Formats: sequence, structure tokens, C-alpha cells
Amino acid sequence: MTITLEYISPLIGSRFMAQTSEGQVELVLTEAKELNRRGLPAAFRTPLSLIFRGPETVILNQDNYQISHPELGSHIWCLAPILPEMTASASGLPVTPDYEVLFG
Repeated sequence: MTITLEYISPLIGSRFMAQTSEGQVELVLTEAKELNRRGLPAAFRTPLSLIFRGPETVILNQDNYQISHPELGSHIWCLAPILPEMTASASGLPVTPDYEVLFG
């Protein structure tokens, strides 16, 4: 299955489950966007970025995780932590981690 922006966009706001060494961790898809092609030949897909919000209680390292969703099934995706919004951390409030999955 090829993940496309058209296919994944309706799932923004839905919950995905990541299988980790700590058990299952719930992630919420918060954003999906196509990235600049930067001269890629037409034979290559347009790069796609998915942003997930994770729980405050578990911080995941960059790694490959089995990610499942009722509509997508189960896939192995590389999750990478990304910097949280600085407004939350500067205020002293707990920072909810965000993660990115890139498809190129």
C-alpha cells in the first residue's frame, strides 16, 4: 500500500497505536503534508510528512515501530522525535512530544 496525502488526510485527528518495548503507545495524527519535490524525477513519489502527537508519559526514541490503525492495518514505520513548540516548554507546562514519519 502506498500512503498518499489524499489517503491519509481524512485520518488526521485519529488514533494510531505504536508497539514499543513499553507496550502499546497511542499516537494521534495531527498533520499530513507533501514536501517540496526539489527536482525529483516524475518516477519518484512526492515526499510526505506525517506528524503525530504522543503521550506525555512516554518518550519514544527514533526507531522503527509497528504502527497500526483500523483503516490502514499494521506497518513498520520509522518514527523520529521532533522539537516541541517552545511556547509550552518556556511556560513550564508539560510538553507533549511530537514525532515525524517521512515517506520519500
